[in-house]
Amino acid sequence: MTIADRTWDHLPPEIHARVMASTAHAQIRRIQHGVSSDPSLPRGVWTVDALTGDRYVHQILGLRADDSVFEETRTFVTDDILDLSFTADGAALTVAGPEGPQSIVVPDPIGQALGRRKEPGP
Repeated sequence: MTIADRTWDHLPPEIHARVMASTAHAQIRRIQHGVSSDPSLPRGVWTVDALTGDRYVHQILGLRADDSVFEETRTFVTDDILDLSFTADGAALTVAGPEGPQSIVVPDPIGQALGRRKEPGP
């Protein structure tokens, strides 16, 4: 989803607030909703990927049965991305993790935008 796509306005208020807190100024944002295998998240999970300023943000959000929010957010400075690759399945980032390099699958539009940022200037 891009900023022009306003479907994120229809998120549950608790989820919308978390998305906006982390990605309000995003140049590009993708939100996907899916079924959760965790019974404590009966309404599923929302996965958010966004580029905001010099950062890539990845969130996993869910509403618990009591309407409290499960949140897992990771943020990376785009200059700290070690590698970006594309396959038939999409794009993958390699970032420095606490135990060494980690690969993160990202939506193609995010990967393409990151690729444009990594291209050498004129």
